[in-house]
Amino acid sequence: MSEPDRGAFIFQDLHGRRWPRLRRVLVVWGLLVAAAIVWFFRTLLVHPEFKTPASVVPLKKQLKAAISRTEQDDPNAINWQRYYSESKSAQERLDKIKKQVSKKPGPKGEIRLGYYVEWDPNSLASLEEHAGALTHLAPEWFSLQGTDSRLVAEPNPRLTLFAAAHDLTLMPLLQNIQGNTWQPEAVENLANGTADKRSRFIRSLLDQLKAMKAGGLIIDWQQLDPAYRDNYSDFLEQISAALKTANMELWFSVSPGEDFKTFHIFSDPDAQPEIKSNRRALEDFVDRFLVMLHDENSEDDAPGPIASQPWLEGWLKVIVQYADPSQWIAVLGAYAYDWNTTTKKTEMITFKDAMSRASYAGVDAMSQKTEVAPPSYNGQYQYYEPGGEHSVSFLDAISFYNNARTVRAAEFGGIGIVRLGTEDPQIWDVLEIKSQPSARELKALGTLKASDTITNVGRGEIVTVDAERDDGARIVTLDSSGLLRATYTDFATYPILYHQGAGGEHQVAITFDDGPSPEWTPKILDILRARGIKAAFFLLGKNCEDYPGLVQRIVAEGHEIGNHTYSHRNLAVMSEWQMELELTATQRLIESITGRSTTLFRPPYNADSNPTDIAELAPLRLAQEQLGYTVVLEKIDPQDWSRPGTEEIIQRVKDLRGEGNIILLHDAGGDRSETVAALPHIIDYLQTRGDRIVSLSELLGMTRDELMPPVDTTRQPIERFVAGTGFRTMHGIAAFFWAFMIFSTGLVIARTLLVAWLAHRHHSRTVSRR
Repeated sequence: MSEPDRGAFIFQDLHGRRWPRLRRVLVVWGLLVAAAIVWFFRTLLVHPEFKTPASVVPLKKQLKAAISRTEQDDPNAINWQRYYSESKSAQERLDKIKKQVSKKPGPKGEIRLGYYVEWDPNSLASLEEHAGALTHLAPEWFSLQGTDSRLVAEPNPRLTLFAAAHDLTLMPLLQNIQGNTWQPEAVENLANGTADKRSRFIRSLLDQLKAMKAGGLIIDWQQLDPAYRDNYSDFLEQISAALKTANMELWFSVSPGEDFKTFHIFSDPDAQPEIKSNRRALEDFVDRFLVMLHDENSEDDAPGPIASQPWLEGWLKVIVQYADPSQWIAVLGAYAYDWNTTTKKTEMITFKDAMSRASYAGVDAMSQKTEVAPPSYNGQYQYYEPGGEHSVSFLDAISFYNNARTVRAAEFGGIGIVRLGTEDPQIWDVLEIKSQPSARELKALGTLKASDTITNVGRGEIVTVDAERDDGARIVTLDSSGLLRATYTDFATYPILYHQGAGGEHQVAITFDDGPSPEWTPKILDILRARGIKAAFFLLGKNCEDYPGLVQRIVAEGHEIGNHTYSHRNLAVMSEWQMELELTATQRLIESITGRSTTLFRPPYNADSNPTDIAELAPLRLAQEQLGYTVVLEKIDPQDWSRPGTEEIIQRVKDLRGEGNIILLHDAGGDRSETVAALPHIIDYLQTRGDRIVSLSELLGMTRDELMPPVDTTRQPIERFVAGTGFRTMHGIAAFFWAFMIFSTGLVIARTLLVAWLAHRHHSRTVSRR
């Protein structure tokens, strides 16, 4: 037996066949892997097939024009002629103020006050566009709350700078309101309190006004007990004196009716013979009065005009008879009311909302005679949606011109507008009309330009989108009394959100975003299980991939899950294919983990149920129309993600509970210890007030399987298999590399320590030998 060649390698390929074979195998495997990767990503672009729940149908199938009917057919139908002929206010209507139509309105020095709210971006948009038409601005920055009469101030420094740059005098409102509830005891306890308590309050108020660089203060107190009228006068006189030391003014808001009895307004003892007081009348030290010449019929009333011309003229005559009109500012309405005559719920809406609702309902403006005409000079129409019959009254530029013309004829000191953001845009045109409008101006008022303003219809935080827009038209004429009248021939159409899922008055759903989290989601699930409550979790795809066991637990314990995208990026700034990839990837993950699809979707960053930016509608529309999702937004957002404190989270839920039926909390995305701590207290509060915490499916009147249908294995089987395998493979590879990186790092550290120890030992031996 011969000796082996000691120069040859053990794995030496003497014939050169092994490498070509290995290369072919590597090429084939590379092609297979590449094909698998391409196929995997292709499945993420193939939309899952699931049917949108039948109860969430397109808007145009929901709204219908109400059929004209007599009062015998429908007791809720409004007979407008009869309303005026039989109402007590009409029978006692005072004669119109006699002034020359040719008298120039809008004298030099006329105050133009805009009411502004922070929570509506439309209010800011209107202010930015029309600031030059205003002289004063009234933001809702102060409120008196609680039995301890604490002053809550929420100023906006940016608005302060804006007002200064546009030469607007800031006149912040001081109201006795918390959330949507008026709190008369907050004022009464202060007015009846000690002189020291009043002084401390006034000093704090004055310091805040100085910091805002305000020109003064508007006081708007409501639902007060008239028994304390003298104390109110004393307290208001103290406030007025303090403001004057700082060169500021005190303005006082008065609602027609009870406020004339609650407050000692007029100096003339004959003005209100039923009221006697030894105190100085408010008109002796209040710089301006604001009379609210709107809400003739409001949320608590039956459908009717918001500010009819005879009603407005009657109150103007009362004021002119007993007061100096130049001291008074007439605050005019620029909005609409939508009365649901079936559920007895009323909603304050914008003029554009009113136009969109009529347009989408198919209201025939001509056959229903939608007019702004005598006797009310307010617009009105009816429509139907699944929630009931509706009656809408609206104030437009035509009614605003008539109101403003009469106010100016009565020589009032100014005009207020309630509120910026809800108005017919053309009120700014009629505000500048100094005499009778010309034929050209009348023609211009006849065109209703559609815009990107988002309008709303319905109640609830589950929405469908229609982005259609179209101009409208009305015929505007001047009648014999010098007032304008209009006949609507076509309603303008604006992009619209149709809201559903309001549920019952005491039904509320709790939802969680951004999970699952291995730290916080289990704790939240434990609380919900202990209380027997079902919630909805809007999950991120990347977290589902990392923690599939938590996703399975959420579903196994009876909760509902929704799609919150894969990576929590802002969809409004992404391309359409990127949006689809984010949603479909998450959907495939959920299907592979749970065996169920989800029709629920909530967009990151834009979960508020009243978006105002047209860009925010794009992802909602894509998810709804192309992918078949049910879009779930919210109105109760305590912003727990910002970690404001457990007590603050609870209080914000309490303050916002009346706004909607869906609560938004977070179970991931950061430290959620405050949310976990607040959750039991939120549940206790809801149950104490008589609420029943329900699932989203119950809120929509559907089954859980309709919102989260089990995967049909006979449909798209290859796509589902590839997607599931791909995600598992990706997760496995990622886990392997993480483990390998940790193991390798550990070896490097161990090796370094070992070498260091050996070096130290060698050095020690060398020294000892010397």
